[in-house]
Amino acid sequence: MTILVTGATGLVGTRLLPRLMAAGHDCRALVRAGKPAPQGASAASGDLLDPSTLPAALEGVSAVIHLASVFRTQDEALIWRSNLDATRNLVAAVKENVSDARFILASTGRVYESQEPRQRPAKEDDPLDPTPAYPASKVAAEQVVRDSGLNWAIIRFPFVYGDGDISKPFPPTRPPARGIPPAG
Repeated sequence: MTILVTGATGLVGTRLLPRLMAAGHDCRALVRAGKPAPQGASAASGDLLDPSTLPAALEGVSAVIHLASVFRTQDEALIWRSNLDATRNLVAAVKENVSDARFILASTGRVYESQEPRQRPAKEDDPLDPTPAYPASKVAAEQVVRDSGLNWAIIRFPFVYGDGDISKPFPPTRPPARGIPPAG
């Protein structure tokens, strides 16, 4: 099985790719022109915001794992372009070129954010009405995938951190709440 992974050089992608390859999958990383692919994966030069670069990257793939996203910026327009427009472009290219491929979208548990405080953990069928750009753009991207007609899955990561994450200390410096350490 050949799998195209976007966001392959990010925090999740750098951990997922070696596991996919160890399981015997042929992995292709979508990378910007001139950038290397992670070790063991083949490089597919492309840009999610330039639809003309995507068909070659998709040639012969059985699955697409769309991990790429932008969230640590105050530039809301960039967040919307990178999360919604990029997903639209990738979905359109998959439909046009490899419509039988499985499409997996990485989203966020932050889609459950609302103005009302919650008295319990969120459930999958809770209303989605976040106001910050990042989770709102992910809700919109999820809808693009749901409406695509593709064989799809959406994974909402609750919180991602780890070594190599330059924005957060690792391990966390705050003591665990209720004696329960955070998931890693």
